Amino acid sequence: MHRATQRYLGLPETWPTQDDQLLPIQTVKIQGRAQTHLLQALDIRGRWHGGALFGSHLSGTLEVPLITASAPPGTVSHPLTLSLPYLIGASQIVTTFLSAGVDWVGQWIAAPDGRLPDRRADLLWVNFGARRGLIDDRHPLAVIGLREGSLVGRAYIWDEGEPIEVDCPV
Repeated sequence: MHRATQRYLGLPETWPTQDDQLLPIQTVKIQGRAQTHLLQALDIRGRWHGGALFGSHLSGTLEVPLITASAPPGTVSHPLTLSLPYLIGASQIVTTFLSAGVDWVGQWIAAPDGRLPDRRADLLWVNFGARRGLIDDRHPLAVIGLREGSLVGRAYIWDEGEPIEVDCPV
C-alpha cells in the first residue's frame, strides 16, 4: 500500500520487505528527471514552496527519479502542507509508469528567492516536518536551491529527536 494511502486511512506504515531498505539513509540521490523538475520549480519566486520526493531505498541510498508538488497548484500556502488525495493519485501514476517499488519517500522545499537557504532555516523546516510526521529516519527533507546557476541541495533525516544531515548529490 502506498505511503499516502496509509497516512490518509490512518494506518501504521508497514516495514520494508527487503533487508537493504532497513539501512539508515545516508544519501539522497536526486536523479536527472527530478533535477529538471526541481530547476523548473525554482523559477517560482516570492514564497516558500515544496513537494514530494518519489523514489526507492537501495543499500542506504534513496534514489529519487521524480518529484511532484504536495498538492494541486494554487491550493497550498505552506511548503509542507499535503493533499493526501492528490498524493494518492500521484503515487498510483508513479507506480504505473516507473515501478511498483517507487513511492512517496520524502519532501523537498525551496526558498522564495530560489537560492539555497541558510542551514539554520533548514533546521527549522526539518523540526517542523518531523513534528508533522513527514520527516523521520526513512523519509528525508531535501532543501534545494541555486548557487552560481547550478542546482544544489542538502538533505536531512530525523533520528532520535535530532536532525541529521545526509549526503545529497545533485
